[in-house]
Amino acid sequence: MKKILAIILPMVLITGLLYGYVFNSNIGSVMAYVSVDINPSVQFVTDGANEVVSVTAANDDGETILLGEVDNLIGLSIEEATERIVELAIEYGYLDPEALADDPNAITITTVLESQNIRLQARLRDRVKTHLENFFKNNGIYGVIMTDLDMADIIAEAETLGVGAGNLKLIRSIQAVYPDVTTEQALNLSVKDMMDMLRGAREVESYIEYLDSQIIATQTQIDALNLTLNSANANLILAQDEVITLNATLDAANASLILAQAELVNFEAIDTTEYTVEDLAIYDTQLAANQLAVTDLETEIVSITTQIATAELTASDLQAEVVLLTNQIATLNITLSELQSTLGARQLYLNTLQLQAQTKKGAALDKYEDWQANKVERSEQVKAQWKNFQNNLTEEQIDSILDSIQATWQTNRP
Repeated sequence: MKKILAIILPMVLITGLLYGYVFNSNIGSVMAYVSVDINPSVQFVTDGANEVVSVTAANDDGETILLGEVDNLIGLSIEEATERIVELAIEYGYLDPEALADDPNAITITTVLESQNIRLQARLRDRVKTHLENFFKNNGIYGVIMTDLDMADIIAEAETLGVGAGNLKLIRSIQAVYPDVTTEQALNLSVKDMMDMLRGAREVESYIEYLDSQIIATQTQIDALNLTLNSANANLILAQDEVITLNATLDAANASLILAQAELVNFEAIDTTEYTVEDLAIYDTQLAANQLAVTDLETEIVSITTQIATAELTASDLQAEVVLLTNQIATLNITLSELQSTLGARQLYLNTLQLQAQTKKGAALDKYEDWQANKVERSEQVKAQWKNFQNNLTEEQIDSILDSIQATWQTNRP
């Protein structure tokens, strides 16, 4: 029973979202969720052609086996993708290809359809289960495929929450990828919403690429805003200089007006009673000229005052733009710093995963290579004993497997 607790305990919960057409089933395009936990917990999303379009992990072991594999999984059918996860689990030592019939490996499958159609959900579960059972049998590996229907403790918890066991696993998968989502919040999400959330999640390598792109995009924004800020500052200086110049021009015009008004007053005070007709004509001409000079200066002052108001408004707008740009740049610099910090942490995490992957692969290499070399011969032996193996599983073995599943679910919960 040690392998059931040590090797089966790493359960391969295969979680996948399926949009599939099933021949003669009237399903149409259906979104679904499927699961297997070796401790690696991996979730898939597929499109209407039953091809994987998204892959995420719910724990560190899931991230480990997905290193460098996500692109290879995209485009596979759900059967091919789950089979590949099992192969990786063997390669990394989470499953034992040499497990004996009385101490077998175990995989747990959970399925949920967006439509919540129980019959179609069971059909999907059986399809994946049969495929993985055949993989075990044809590759000389003793293994048991369990489902959410076998997990009494999980079913009890799900019933308490008013959902199915599969829905509970979907909720836990969401919480593993989005730790801030509470159970209460998840219960208020539709199955489709949760599946879309899984589709939008990123595994660590993809997330690092995403962070890199966000850092570049943010730095580009900052650079562009700095150019705009420099231009705005230059325009602000010009506007402020224009206000200063116009105010100087206004002061000069006011001074000239005072002189013109004084000259007009003095000219109007001249006694013209003894002027000849010719003198009066000359006087009237000069008086009109003095009055026009005063009027022109008053008009100029009004114009300059209007120009100053416009220039001050422009300067004010530019000042507001400078403040806005400065604040935007400050906010983006904070965002950039946070992105760089997150990138550093994710890169360190990736380095840890890569080291863990190297260690696990190295430890399992001999057994993995021996399995590859002898699986054809071993498969003949397993095939011959397969029916007896399935029929002879003891209640104690099944209970141990179910306990392992429960322990794994608790481990994966946030």
